[in-house]
Amino acid sequence: MTLLPYQDSDYADIAMGIYAAQDDYVLNYYKWFLCSDAFDDCLSPEQQKTIISFVDRVLKNSSDLNHLIDELHRCEDWMVQQGISIPLWRTSTAYHVSETIKGADIDSMGLISFKKLWIKD
Repeated sequence: MTLLPYQDSDYADIAMGIYAAQDDYVLNYYKWFLCSDAFDDCLSPEQQKTIISFVDRVLKNSSDLNHLIDELHRCEDWMVQQGISIPLWRTSTAYHVSETIKGADIDSMGLISFKKLWIKD
C-alpha cells in the first residue's frame, strides 16, 4: 500500500489531508484542538496561552471523559462565537481511495480506520 499526501492523490492507493487514530476520540479531539493549524494560525500567542491554561484546568478537574469532551467543545464554541475560528476539523479530511482498497468506510468523524482496510486481489 502506498500512502502519499492528498496533493499527490493521483499516484496513491490512499491519500488524505490529515491522519487521526480512531480508537480514542477524546485524545484525537484534544490533539486537534491544541496542535492544529487553526490553533496556531487563528489565535494570538496570548489567546493560545489562555486556551491552554483553560484546557489544563479542565484536564485536572474533569471527572470523566464525557465532561472533558464537553468542555473542549465549549472552547471550540467560544472560538467560533468570537470569530476566531471556524470548526473545519470534521470536514477537513479528504480521501482519494483506489478501487483495489476495500473497507474504506468513513466514520461519523469523516475518518477512515486503517484497521478495517484490506486490498482486493
